[in-house]
Amino acid sequence: MTTKRSFGLKVLLITGLLFVSFPSWTIYARWYENYQKAEELVPKADTINAWNNIITLLEQARQEDPNPGKNKTTYGVHTMDYYPYLRLGQAHLELGKLLSIEIHEKAREHWEAAEDHCETSGRYGEAPTLEVDRCLSDSRELIDSGAITVLNFEGLIPNEMANLSQISINGIITTVDSVNRKQNNIKVLGKPDNLLKRGLNYFVSTVSGIENKWLFWNENNKLKIFSEPYEESHAILIAIDDYRKETGFDALGQMVNQAKKLEKTLQGLGFPSENIQTFYNEDATSENIKNALQMYWEGEIFSSIDRLFLYFGGHGELRDDIGYLVTFDFDPTKPSSTSVVMEDLINVYARDCDVHHMLIVLDACYSGITVLGEHPGEEELREFRKYSLIKSDTEPIGRNLLVAATEKQEALYNKKYGGVFTQALIDGFEGDADMNDDKIIQFEELGLYVRNEVIGRANGEGKKQEPQYYIYNRFGEGRMVFLPLQN
Repeated sequence: MTTKRSFGLKVLLITGLLFVSFPSWTIYARWYENYQKAEELVPKADTINAWNNIITLLEQARQEDPNPGKNKTTYGVHTMDYYPYLRLGQAHLELGKLLSIEIHEKAREHWEAAEDHCETSGRYGEAPTLEVDRCLSDSRELIDSGAITVLNFEGLIPNEMANLSQISINGIITTVDSVNRKQNNIKVLGKPDNLLKRGLNYFVSTVSGIENKWLFWNENNKLKIFSEPYEESHAILIAIDDYRKETGFDALGQMVNQAKKLEKTLQGLGFPSENIQTFYNEDATSENIKNALQMYWEGEIFSSIDRLFLYFGGHGELRDDIGYLVTFDFDPTKPSSTSVVMEDLINVYARDCDVHHMLIVLDACYSGITVLGEHPGEEELREFRKYSLIKSDTEPIGRNLLVAATEKQEALYNKKYGGVFTQALIDGFEGDADMNDDKIIQFEELGLYVRNEVIGRANGEGKKQEPQYYIYNRFGEGRMVFLPLQN
């Protein structure tokens, strides 16, 4: 009897020692099993339910043991890395992405939960730093993108917007949360500062393969339809490098290349390639240029277009206070008939062209002889202009002029890139001239930008050149504007 009782006590003692030595068999079994199951489900999780199950398992594990750790004991001598907060954060991120397709407010809740869990994981300092940082970065980015922006419209929301699920605003594709035609607003995902711009905004949607585009003017947080001011735009580009010896003028270089760059730039501002006539070198004769301009006179083939841009890059000549654009066929003994008289551009061609807006741009010496008047101040142009003022620029007939220098100055030329004036013109068109950042380049903004740039570049070379720009009010007070195309 004594022997059996002693044996029984030994068994109980050993069992107790095992219980004390391996507490994970009882206390830690649940956290380990739940955490392990969650990890096994992650690679195949691609539905809302799957990620909800993973989050439930991870939450159960965290409740059983809230302390993460590397090489944490599971059972016996087994260990595993235990990062419940990091994994919860990652799971909430993925669930939020799936929910964002249909339930946007719920998605934001999960992204905020992800940020909270990842911050907690970072405080414990056990999980891999790179994973924690990535989790925080992703969650904050998604929270920002999941912000709701209310688009308030002045006037009725277009019918084509009534049932949208996605829309592109200034090139950023965003999800439509709701369309409320009674309150005249649309709610979309995204922060206002990221989506909407002051002034002009481009909206694009595609439904059943049909693309719709809108221009909206954003003023005082109200969007109003912006009507494209020009239905048809044309350009005539003239540039000469290879002057004949008979003209008495030296050959230039890079003027044609600059004109080709300008041609490409204009295509991005609403001038289709098929509407751009080019006259380079031997094609730039006085007869060809005059014939091209006469096509825009009243009753001629192009008389009804909205906008005409005329550019000349080459030599200019001044004789007895008369300015001449030196064409390829220029004859110094017959200057009037073998050139384009600068004043004729205004007194004949600008007058007789029947287009709505015409802008003449001359990169030639002494071209300022065609200019009268003063320019507005820079501070005035930097101010944001109301929609009504933009319309006052585009609705009246307009004849505008922008020239490289005064009537007494030569136009500077650089052998590497061509005319200093033309380079500033191209830079301005590419966005630098948008002084008030309203996504519209107004004529006076362009003129002031080019003037300041050229004056600065000329001073840097120890020279003096002052571009001039002018609005011929006797034809109308309109100003040409340029709207970058949105791809």
